[in-house]
Formats: sequence, structure tokens, C-alpha cells
Amino acid sequence: MRIHFVLLNLLIFILVAGAVGLSKHGVVDLLRLRRQMDAAKTQIATIEEENRRLKTQADLLETPTPALVEQELRLYLGWVKPGELVYFESSDRN
Repeated sequence: MRIHFVLLNLLIFILVAGAVGLSKHGVVDLLRLRRQMDAAKTQIATIEEENRRLKTQADLLETPTPALVEQELRLYLGWVKPGELVYFESSDRN
């Protein structure tokens, strides 16, 4: 009789644990949510790093130096100094 009671309790425990693990809000869902949270944390860290980089760049542009102005003019507007030669590379290798 005692063995039947223990086996019945064990069976009930297994059924309840299985139901909790596989239910909508069970362990499987919890693990999925943790993976999503880890991915979101990684994405947030990447965005924060990009924000820091952009903030540094914006701070530099607040008080531009002559060297910075020249660099920006050359990079974005393609300006060259008088007497400089400009070489263009072609990716076409025909």
C-alpha cells in the first residue's frame, strides 16, 4: 500500500513537472525569452558603442580644427590642393 502511494505521488510529480515545462508559460518559453533577452542585450551594447563613437565625432565637429576641416573637405567633397595630382582606381580589370 505504501509503495502505491509513493508511485502515485511520483507519477503526479512527473505529470505536473511535464505540464509546467511544456506549458505556454513554462520552462521552454522561459528559455526562449532568455535567449531573446541575451540577443537584445548584445544589440543594445552594439548600439551604445555606436552612440559613443558618434558622440565623439559630433564633439569634434563642434570645434573644428583646420586639419579636421581639410580632412572633411577632401573626404566628402573631393577637394584637392592646387598642384596635387588625383589618381582614380578602377575596379574593372578588363
